[in-house]
Amino acid sequence: MRGPNPELIQPEDWARPDQPSYNTPVFLIHDGGGTTFAYHCLEILGRYVYGVHNPYFYTGEVFEGGIPEMGRTYANWIRQTVQEDEFPARRRNHDGTISIMLGGWSLGGLLSMEVARQLADDDVVRVSGILMIDSIYPGKSRSTGYVPLVPTSGPPVKRFPDVEMPKIKIRGLKVDDESSSEEDTSSDEASTDREGLTQNQIHSRRCMAEAVRMVRQWRLPEWSGRLYNRRPRVVLLRAKEYVPTKDGRMVGLDLNREDELLGWGDYDDEMFCDVFDVDGHHFDMFAFERIDAMTRTIKKGLDRLEECSQMMTCW
Repeated sequence: MRGPNPELIQPEDWARPDQPSYNTPVFLIHDGGGTTFAYHCLEILGRYVYGVHNPYFYTGEVFEGGIPEMGRTYANWIRQTVQEDEFPARRRNHDGTISIMLGGWSLGGLLSMEVARQLADDDVVRVSGILMIDSIYPGKSRSTGYVPLVPTSGPPVKRFPDVEMPKIKIRGLKVDDESSSEEDTSSDEASTDREGLTQNQIHSRRCMAEAVRMVRQWRLPEWSGRLYNRRPRVVLLRAKEYVPTKDGRMVGLDLNREDELLGWGDYDDEMFCDVFDVDGHHFDMFAFERIDAMTRTIKKGLDRLEECSQMMTCW
């Protein structure tokens, strides 16, 4: 969390960590809690993987310009990283750009959309694909009328007769906190306050609250005019289960759970080149017992994006 940003999480080949890349590198952007801990837990993905964490995790500063400013900052960092001498991707596209992929869990998928838009006409970086990991459409849904943000609780499940709440123990996980895995295992700041929260838990909750504020004010990127054909294709990983709650009410991010596109059809029903279901609910997708399966699905999604980008018309 205090290291370089973006940080190298894994090389393409651990046996030859300094070799040039054959596969498109991917930059995975932090979740709402601000950390990249979940991505460090993944097994080998067979490509260079970089992580982008929230630079204000410890300081409490905010991006006054909201998601667009955040995206612009991350886009600049990614551009700088791609231009470094040690960046492994040496193959260039016909226009001289270097291809990368973006992705992330929850907020990370939304930020990937913003970063991709910021880089749409860049002369250094070409975003060839986006991997959304259970990133819920943040606008108002035509079917529910709700805005599915994390802290929002929906109506009781009894109003949804086809919904069955899974009997899952969350292992101390707070439903409004996406980065509890990082909080529970980090030894960086282990002190607690009077409520029993570690400093990292407090930092994550603050980041989450600020993320919700920014998403509520965010206008999703538009790809009109000459940028119409420059939006990257997207693969969505969708959690199969609902977040269990004590009172039987549905959390806001599950209001579109039955929708294969998680509500994104209200934005563009042709934006995904594939959707893969994964075990678990939104907050335990990266639980340690799910890491092997999650790694395989993420790898499958990234490989699918490679195929989709090759089929797209060259810019």
